[in-house]
Parts: sequence; C-alpha cells; structure tokens
Amino acid sequence: MQRHHQQLVDSEVKSSTAVMKPSLLSEHVRTSSSTRNDYIDNIQACIDVGEKLKSLLGPKALENLIVDRESGEIIITNDGATAIEYMKFNNPLAQLFIELSQSVDDQIGDGTTSVVVLASSMLEQSLKLIREGVHPMKIVKYYSIFNDIIEKHLTEYQALKLELNNESSKSYITQLVKTTLNSKFSSTSIPNLSHIAVDSMYITKGERRFIKIIKSGKAENSITFRGSSTNETKIISNEIIVNTNFIHENMKENVNLKNQKLALVLFELDKPKAHKSRLDDINSIDNSQIDRLIKEEESYIKKIVVQLKKLGVGLICVQENLSAGFHAGVSDTAKFWLQKSKINCMIPISKDEMNLIADAFQLHAISSIDQLSNLVESGTTEEKGKFVQSIEYVKHLSIGRQSFISFGQTAEQYQNYPCATIVLSAPTQVAVDEVERALHDALRVVEVCFKHPSLVPGGGACEMSLSAYIHCNFLNSTTNSNKCSPLEKLIMASFSNAIEEVPHILSQGCQNHVPSALLNELRHIYTESIYHNQPSPNVGIYLSNQQEETLHPIQDMKERKVFELLHSKISQMKMALQTVQRILKIRKVFISTPPTTNK
Repeated sequence: MQRHHQQLVDSEVKSSTAVMKPSLLSEHVRTSSSTRNDYIDNIQACIDVGEKLKSLLGPKALENLIVDRESGEIIITNDGATAIEYMKFNNPLAQLFIELSQSVDDQIGDGTTSVVVLASSMLEQSLKLIREGVHPMKIVKYYSIFNDIIEKHLTEYQALKLELNNESSKSYITQLVKTTLNSKFSSTSIPNLSHIAVDSMYITKGERRFIKIIKSGKAENSITFRGSSTNETKIISNEIIVNTNFIHENMKENVNLKNQKLALVLFELDKPKAHKSRLDDINSIDNSQIDRLIKEEESYIKKIVVQLKKLGVGLICVQENLSAGFHAGVSDTAKFWLQKSKINCMIPISKDEMNLIADAFQLHAISSIDQLSNLVESGTTEEKGKFVQSIEYVKHLSIGRQSFISFGQTAEQYQNYPCATIVLSAPTQVAVDEVERALHDALRVVEVCFKHPSLVPGGGACEMSLSAYIHCNFLNSTTNSNKCSPLEKLIMASFSNAIEEVPHILSQGCQNHVPSALLNELRHIYTESIYHNQPSPNVGIYLSNQQEETLHPIQDMKERKVFELLHSKISQMKMALQTVQRILKIRKVFISTPPTTNK
C-alpha cells in the first residue's frame, strides 16, 4: 500500500513537471537573445563563486591555504567568509557574494559557506529558465513568494524551542555550537571549544561585549610567536585582563594591590595644550621661558593630582592618544606627582579596553579637567560614585610567557555585570588565528541563540523538508497546484531543486552511497510525512569524522544532536533569495572612469 502511494506521488510530481514546458509559456515572458547573453555572463560569474566554495561545505570539508600576494601572509581555513574575502573576481557582480557572506558572518556567525552555495544554486536554476526564454523579472517576482513560505514552514514544522535556564537547553546549545565547529580545525584541535564558548556566554548572560579574547603566544609589538598547547585554552571569569602594565618602573612585576579606588581618565596628564606648540619649538624660546613653562606644567599637573586625591582615587587608567605616539598621555612630571601622592597609574590603554573596564565596573570616565574640578567642588556622593569605584584587586597575571594586568570584580559587581576572558592557545600563529575565527563564529551563534532560542535539525533536513512542502502543496496535481499557472510551477520547481543543493553536497561525502539515491530517500520520507500531516521526521545526512562506516548516513538529526538555529536558517535562505533577486535585476555592468576635465 505504501509503495503504491509513493508511486502515485512520484507520478504526480513528474506529471506536474512535465506540464511545465517552455513551449507553453507565453511569448511576452521570453527575452531576446542579446539580453539573455548579458544576463548569462553576469550570472555565470556568480555561479563560479559558489562552485569554488562547495568544497568548504560540511564536516568533511578540507582546508584551503590562502597566500596574500601583498603581505605574503599564509592563511589556512575552510571558513567561507574568510576564503571568499581573499578571492579575486573579474566580474564586479561577484562582489555581491562577498557582501552576502560577510553579512551572514556579522549577523549570524554560521552559514557563511552554505548561504553562498545556496544563492549560487538558485542562480544556476534561474539560468536554466532564462536560457529557455523566461524573463528574469518574472523569476524575481515569483521568488518573492518564498519569503513567507520559508518562515512559515520552518517555524511550524521544524522548530524546537528552548528554555535557556534549563540545563538540558544548555546541552542543546552546546551541541548546536559543536555542529557549527564540526567542519573547522578547532573541532579536533580544541574539542572543548564549544563548551568554552557556551560557558562564557552563560557567565556574561548572553552579552558578548563582556567577553575579551586573548591570543596566547604573541605579545603586543612583538614579531615572534611562542607556541603553546591547545590544552591551555581556558576561561577566566570574575576579572578583566588587560595587556598593559604599571607606568612606574618599581611596579613592573609581582604587584598585587587590594581594594583599590579606580577612576578612568580620558584626558592627558601632560603639559597644558596651550603650551605644547611653544615647548615643541625649542629654538624660539630662551632659558627663562623654558623655566617658567616647566613650572607652569608642574603646577598644572599637581593641581590635577591633588583633585584626584581629593576624590579618593588610588588607581587610574588613562586612554592612549595614538595621534601623539604610542603610550603618550602621561608625562614624566605626572609620573612623579602620582607616585608621590600614592596614586597608581597604568600605561595608557586602548579605547576598547577602557570601554570594557567601564562596562564591567559600571564606571563613567572623567572626560575633561573641568569635569574633574566640578566633581571635587560640587559633586554629590552619588555623583562621585559614578566616576570612582572600588575594585577587589589589581595585580600582575602571567598567561603563558606573557604578563597582563588583572582587575578583579567584587562579588556584587560580578553578580550585576559578569565578565569573562577567553585565553586561546595554539602551537602556531596560523593555528591560533584560525581558532580565533572559529570562536568568533561560536560566540556569535550562542548570542543569536540567546535572542532567538529555537533550533532546527541540521544535515540538510530543513532544505529537504521545504522542498517536499513545495512539491506537495504547489506542484502536486491533487492539491492546490491547479491555482498556479504553468510559469509559476516552473519557477517553484526550480527553487525547490535549488535548495536541495546543500543536502546533495553533504550526501557526496558519504562513502559507499550514491548521492542521488540518498536524496530520493530523503525526499520520499518528507513527502510521506507532509502528505499525511505527520510531525517532522527530523532526518538528514549525518556526517561525522568519528562515525562508523557501517552506519547509514540518513539519521534522525535530533537523536544525533545535529542542530542549527531556526533564526539563522531562515535568515540564510532569505538573504540568499534576496541576493539572487538583486543579481537577476542587473542586466549590464559598467566600469566607471574618472571624468575628464578641460584645462
């Protein structure tokens, strides 16, 4: 009975496809041969990009070695966004694929390869229609229908909702990150990287900006890399770690200060701005003027230090002034008076590190000398508390062969604004850079999951389910397909074939199995499920570096713990669809030249 029903479904799908011959298309939707040639050249250039990235898709993907011609830098990666960034394209339209991949990387973190492959497959199917005479704008029009279909079907049929506070949900999120990292170098070199990413995001309550990443092995301003074991990769919580040091020579190592009053300063502790140009032009002033200006500077700095002391400050961090030179911002005169007043000072730090400290300790930075004076003279206790905060400790911290400064949070600060530092270790510079890229993807995926906690099965399950849904509801002669014109059916069939490209590529990694046979089996399972209104079977192509050769590749993705984010999957499909529509609207490419001016 089941075999008879499947034969019936297959025959219906074939008959609906057979009806959709270009000969039935009206003449007004055909394009001229000259127009088709323009479209074909543009589309083929984009398809070629997708062909190059197909080898990077899935857990069986191999690494690519990229050499930067300008710098000679070597990059080993199978990250789609990184690989496509270094590719050279003759057709400017291919630049849209770079933007697509980078946009997915920034917004989602995962799917940078599959989104390009999916868009390329849609263009390939569209190209077949264009060669048969279908006008590209008709494809663009009917492709818009799929925006709602994608979201509605995947949300209702495939979604698995999570409760973030449950321990089981944390396990699901960890498996989600493992799926993300499964094709990357880090999945084998640092097996616990997924746990590190998830734990750090749980520590910071889903706030990625409270996570700092330190690459162990290369110090700032160093040209050498000292490798270390990947087992040294770890999380450090409850403290902010900054790549700086105390500015005074007698405090360069082994310092551990408890209960410090910290303030952040955005202005320089240096000679007054009005005197800088005059002091710099040493030839235009005499000795008496120099003595007077030095005394003025000393008085100016002393006033600042006295005001800081009146605020109760015991430790200050100054933001570096890159325009004035590395570590500029604290003069020798300021060092002397700070030390005499027992106010400790750090070597000026970057804006990003200042912001991280400000967030962790809920500190407002003192932006000017006038603001400092107003706080001392008329500021209330509550106002002063916004600019000066007690910290648990400040001390030297050794990580590998490097020395850092650690700012410890109090229990209350950690409870309200928890922070985490991830220390990445690897034997080579190339390896640690690749691990950093993988960690970026993992953290971004967890961050999106905190905002949109719904999962879907991986392994091409979503693509096959959506394809079967389109066939059953729009191309099947026994359902609503009679409401669709032959042209609509033709375009829907092309979209359905396009989204099956991802599971098709995954099936090519299965040994001792024919890819087309696996796709037919998946298609049959999902068609039966949708036809009988059954729950999603959650089956897909299961690929693992540790799987047994005797294991059949079609497995239940939920049981095998292979997941993707629902939000990410919908975004990938929609972004690929919109990029394809954008490309199909472009007929000619013009290279602009600078306008000529008549002298």
